[in-house]
Amino acid sequence: MREIEELSVEETAGFLNLPPATVKTRLHRARRLLRQALDEQLAPALADAFPFDGMRCTGMADRVLERLGLSSPSTG
Repeated sequence: MREIEELSVEETAGFLNLPPATVKTRLHRARRLLRQALDEQLAPALADAFPFDGMRCTGMADRVLERLGLSSPSTG
């Protein structure tokens, strides 16, 4: 009701005959469970979306730090 119908916590609590704190807790738990379920399903597919390219990435990071006038971790 909170997410789909865009009702307030108080409105949702009234419809469900629950204390507002319970509505907040249940929504928080539901979001966490949804996040975990999506992570389990999508993590394998996303693992290859942005692969780390070893030395190329390190070199790029070093050049950015050098241009910013900061010391590079690989050079000290």
